Amino acid sequence: VTLSRTLLKLADSDRAQAPRASKGVLSDDLLTYQTEFDLSPSGIGDEEYSASGYLAIGQEVVAFTRSGDTVSISLRGALNTEVSDHDEGDTVQQVLSYENDRIDDILFDLLTTYGNIPPQYINQTQWAAEASAHMPLVYTANITEPTGVRKLLNELTRQVGFNIWWDDVNLSIPLLALKSPPLNVPTITESEWIIGGTMRVREQPEKRISDVWINYGLIDPTQREDDANNYRNTLVRVSNQSRTFNGGQPAITYVYSRWINQFNRSAAEDIASKLLQRFSTPPRQASFDVPIDRFGDIAIGNVFRISHRLIQSPDGGYSTRFWQIVSKDRKEGRVSIIAEE
Repeated sequence: VTLSRTLLKLADSDRAQAPRASKGVLSDDLLTYQTEFDLSPSGIGDEEYSASGYLAIGQEVVAFTRSGDTVSISLRGALNTEVSDHDEGDTVQQVLSYENDRIDDILFDLLTTYGNIPPQYINQTQWAAEASAHMPLVYTANITEPTGVRKLLNELTRQVGFNIWWDDVNLSIPLLALKSPPLNVPTITESEWIIGGTMRVREQPEKRISDVWINYGLIDPTQREDDANNYRNTLVRVSNQSRTFNGGQPAITYVYSRWINQFNRSAAEDIASKLLQRFSTPPRQASFDVPIDRFGDIAIGNVFRISHRLIQSPDGGYSTRFWQIVSKDRKEGRVSIIAEE
């Protein structure tokens, strides 16, 4: 996720958690056979809890309905958790649930409900159009403890394939899917755009991916998300070309997805394909400066071709590959740009 220094910093994990920490506790012991309890302190039910859904008490999740401070349990040991006794004073945590939701709806909720982002900075029409056209799949998750919003955003960025950033020209947060760029993009030229002597090109071999292992179908949401044994399914995809070009050496990436349920194999296939397409050949990074009057011509997320003698194709000629702007920093008299191939 490309975050600005200002607005999107409100969603940083030290400022924003989803779900928010619940303050209610059990007013009495809750034994394994019981299906009703009261929340304490008085009035906390209507202040902090939904009328129905899931609650986490220790390592157990229960399905519930609520009236005032009285909670009626419809299912003990929900979401494949263990039924157990609980003590008076144990915390009762509201679970944040998404079920078969599209990525634009999940992101909007995380940013505006939990991430402190004013909704007027999000163009929901643009988000819906981008998701409908390029990210139509749906995702499911049950988050049983307060988790940094930035952490959740980073998970989704990698597991769905998109970028969000603060657009300081249009004063908004665009959503851009990871997709093939259009052919008719503008070209940043050495003679007309780039300030002499500022171009730097860096190889990024650490970003190469030859093998993708997608662990999905989380079993118990109260346990570790980075434990492969806590998933029902693993999908493995390999780029033989990437291995061959690198002396047969694999570069394996493991994805642990709380967002892809056991029946959503198409979502696992989708992100495996995107990761291999994007990183089987590691992208180069280019950094350079342009004159300050070009500030409005370049936006984070934009795709360009870059024509420069330091960026060559395998045959030694000028490369015609696409580059995406990932960073933009206004300085005195110039703008510093970072782009990734």
